Amino acid sequence: MSLVSLKSIHKSFGATTVLSDINLQIRDGEFLVLVGPSGCGKSTTLRLVAGLETPTSGDIYIGDTRVNEMDPKDRDIAMVFQNYALYPHMNVYENMAFGLKIRKQDPDLIRTRVEEAADILQIGDLLKRKPRELSGGQRQRVALGRALVRKPKVFLFDEPLSNLDAKLRSEMRIEIKRLHKLLATTMIYVTHDQVEAMTMGDRIAVMNRGNIEQLDTPKTTYDKPNNKFVAGFIGTPQMNFIEGSVYPGKGGHIFKAGSFQIDIGKHPSLGKNERRVVMGIRPENISPVTEGSAHAERQDTFTAEVEITEPLGSSLLAHLVVGGFHLTANFDGNLDIKMGETIEVKIDQGKIHLFDLETKEKLID
Repeated sequence: MSLVSLKSIHKSFGATTVLSDINLQIRDGEFLVLVGPSGCGKSTTLRLVAGLETPTSGDIYIGDTRVNEMDPKDRDIAMVFQNYALYPHMNVYENMAFGLKIRKQDPDLIRTRVEEAADILQIGDLLKRKPRELSGGQRQRVALGRALVRKPKVFLFDEPLSNLDAKLRSEMRIEIKRLHKLLATTMIYVTHDQVEAMTMGDRIAVMNRGNIEQLDTPKTTYDKPNNKFVAGFIGTPQMNFIEGSVYPGKGGHIFKAGSFQIDIGKHPSLGKNERRVVMGIRPENISPVTEGSAHAERQDTFTAEVEITEPLGSSLLAHLVVGGFHLTANFDGNLDIKMGETIEVKIDQGKIHLFDLETKEKLID
């Protein structure tokens, strides 16, 4: 059983607190991604599971075994690092076999496992090469293979794709997901790249300043962020934010900021008094209107000035000024929209997010 549990974990380096009361359970066979900005504590969390760091307080379990004082070599884990950590004087076969050799495994077993891993990762023709003769993607496959031959209870990945170019990152994301599907082994993956988190994880833990802000499936995290930090961190392009006030109207609640005003529907949780909030709307929830004067009759339609456009092939990012505020919209790439022109846009009222101005916590689902 390869369930991993972190219970009330605190970690400090001197007077600096890096992790604060982390409680996290990674299910048996789950692919969990720890994601967040630099310095949020995600790599420290991974190193604690690996045994490379010791918690200041709290308990770590792998299966039913408390591993706080257990050496890394005894935890039955395998770790894949950002910099590959290959031995330059060894060829690919020797790098992949090294962990089994120092455990004095039978040579025939070592050969079988290396060949199996090489076949899975499609590097069988590279076994006699040295690391310096390999591309970045090939080196990363060797690092994966070295972990794979161990057949550990838990795989740990510490930003393994950050040194690769965009094309290789995309290919390796698919490779690692395919590997997880094949092995059905618990995997914990650390990244600062929310695209990796969204595309790879069964669940993602969004971390910030030593805390887990939200732990959920990628879709739920995207659609229903717990707070403004998660809403802004998850999603590319980033969610648009406008500070303003919300108050009851005739048929529901109204958000107003300067000359910008929109009916957001009825939300009993907002109460009957005006309150200061932050409204959030994702770029894909702003769409162009082609009905001419529809904006004069609808409260969800606005006049927008197009400041800058960024054609991306299948999509077009349009940076707009709406009611005095700067918003980014994600339009269909076939639209003929030019910088400097004025267009009509519609904001999807059902996709609006509201966060408390002070606490930054969500106010509506």
